[in-house]
Amino acid sequence: MALASLLPSFSISTFLLGGFVFLVLLIIFNFIIAPLLKLSYFKSQGVKTSFVTPLGFIFLMKRSEKEHGDNLHYFKENAKKNPNLEIEAMNIGNKAFVLIYSPRLLKAFFSSIDPYEKYKSLQPITLFSKWGFPSLTGRMLREHRKTVSSMVSFKVLGDKVPMMKVNALKTLDKIASSKDLKDFDILDSMLSYAGDNVADLFFGGHIKNYSVDGIPIVTYTSEIQNESGVLTRTLPLLAF
Repeated sequence: MALASLLPSFSISTFLLGGFVFLVLLIIFNFIIAPLLKLSYFKSQGVKTSFVTPLGFIFLMKRSEKEHGDNLHYFKENAKKNPNLEIEAMNIGNKAFVLIYSPRLLKAFFSSIDPYEKYKSLQPITLFSKWGFPSLTGRMLREHRKTVSSMVSFKVLGDKVPMMKVNALKTLDKIASSKDLKDFDILDSMLSYAGDNVADLFFGGHIKNYSVDGIPIVTYTSEIQNESGVLTRTLPLLAF
């Protein structure tokens, strides 16, 4: 007798139903059970915790943006209504993280960042900027901070204000010369302006002479970073 004949038979509909049930259970575990268990760790230490469905921090930002035109409105109001609030634990996807409100604790965090773990949902961005600030921890982060801090001191930034002004005027002239502002892409102009400043400040103006697929390289890299940020908020990434 063949071994296959001893196995129970399943219809396609049974497989589909089983797959659907598995997906529902996975979503329940990832977005409800897992973050609640992680938040309980902070709650047991006396930290104020906030569990918000379905996506926690991301949902609050989206709601604040829709209702008040400011995606940080909730957190600003929370700080005003609770002036003694120092930290708050909240869920984001299937994870829990800590929001720091207290200037004292923020200073302590930035003074010694080694004991802290970075939030890992920034994977699309960290793939793009493997050796950048979103990815680094420990010694390498300290070394990068030391290098960058010398480049973006108040004196250096102050000296660059005239350059930033020239780029702003150039951007405004480009907007003013547009024949039809109805379909004008303001985001593209903002990315281009930010890219011009970064290019002039860190790489020298000559980098703006290069392009990728016909798009100025400073605009191209800005778009990649923007798309990477959007990917961090997609359901497949958060679910799996």
